[in-house]
Amino acid sequence: YAGYVSLYNAILRGDDRALFLLWLKATQQCGYLDEPVPIPGGLNALGTELTDLAEFIDLDSHLIEAAAQHNPAPAAKLSSAPQVEYTKYLNQLTPDQSTHYLERLLTEDPHIARAELIKELRQYIPKPTKPADRAPLPSITYNQVQQIADERHEAHLRVEAEKRTAQRRAYFERLEGEADRMWKKARELIERKQTKAYEQAMEILYALKCLASEQDDEANFFKHTEELVAAYPR
Repeated sequence: YAGYVSLYNAILRGDDRALFLLWLKATQQCGYLDEPVPIPGGLNALGTELTDLAEFIDLDSHLIEAAAQHNPAPAAKLSSAPQVEYTKYLNQLTPDQSTHYLERLLTEDPHIARAELIKELRQYIPKPTKPADRAPLPSITYNQVQQIADERHEAHLRVEAEKRTAQRRAYFERLEGEADRMWKKARELIERKQTKAYEQAMEILYALKCLASEQDDEANFFKHTEELVAAYPR
């Protein structure tokens, strides 16, 4: 609950990342819409509250990464906290208004009462003489986010597949160098005539069979196993 209050306060201070994450999820569920929206900065460094929000709404992390790739800028600098900005206008309230909001803070949901108090105080804030000098944010459609996410996911799968291939190759290279010793070890284990030793021998033989399949040399594997069968018919 406290985390969501923090997100609410962050939105009031100009951090739109929570709203963007909710837009991503809502658009994903209702269909691939092609209406561009601004991408806030800082999506590649969400922090605890925003990460928890993304997990709570079950938002695909690949979508967040895709949007962050389109706008890698850091999060926008937030305005002053609401209580710092609005406290200097409290003296504009009448005594009845002050009593009204104090009673609400004590008897109702304080966050709702606080939000309405802020709304009341906003009318006393002088309007800026000109719009703030802020560079426009890059925009993106959901379809574009999904396309980037798919490309990133496919690239990730390729990297993982190459990694597994390299690990498999290294594994069988090690087996190849140990093959003679492993055949001897399997024979020694069989000679013990113990259940545990038989199981260990089977594990070794299975590894040797996989090596033979990898090298397309199963005939040599079966030649060795036939020798074992002949030596230990039971």
